Amino acid sequence: MINQKNQNFITEDKISKTYVRANGTAVIVCPNCKKAKSVSTDNFPQRKLTVNVLCSCSTQFKVHFDYRQTYRKSTDLVGTFTLGTGQKRLVKIKDLSMGGAQLEVVGFNKFIPGQNGSIDFVLDDKRHTQITRNFSVETVAGNRIGCKFKDDTAYNKELGFYLRP
Repeated sequence: MINQKNQNFITEDKISKTYVRANGTAVIVCPNCKKAKSVSTDNFPQRKLTVNVLCSCSTQFKVHFDYRQTYRKSTDLVGTFTLGTGQKRLVKIKDLSMGGAQLEVVGFNKFIPGQNGSIDFVLDDKRHTQITRNFSVETVAGNRIGCKFKDDTAYNKELGFYLRP
C-alpha cells in the first residue's frame, strides 16, 4: 500500500513522455529525482499509451509512451488532395511527419482505409516550399484521416528541415 503522507504527487498536466524504441524498450525518467530506468513495453496490454509509475523516491507520475517511428509536428496548413483520378478537394493538414499526415476534411467523408491518393500543400516556411506526396489512407475518424506517405517519392530534404523539433 502506498503511504500518501510521504508520497510526492505530480499533477495530471505534468505527464512525462518517452519514445518506445524499435526493440520495445523505453527509458522512464522521474520528474522529481531524475532517476532513469529502461523498461520493456512488451507486457503492456494492447500497446497501452499512458501508465502510472511509482519511483523509488516515492514520486507517483504518469508516463505516455509514444510508439511513432518519426517525429510529428502540429500544423495548420491548407492544401488539396485527390483520391484516385477524382477531383481536387480542399484539406487542412493538422499534423505532419516524414511518414504521413493527419488531414481534416470538411464535407467529404468517403474515405476507406487502403485507398490511395495524392496531396499538394505549401509549407509555412520562408521559401513557401511546395510539397506533393502520394499517400494511402490508414485511419478514418469522422472528418480526420490518418495518411501514410508512399515510398514512391524520394526523401524531401525541405520537409525534413521543416520538421526538425
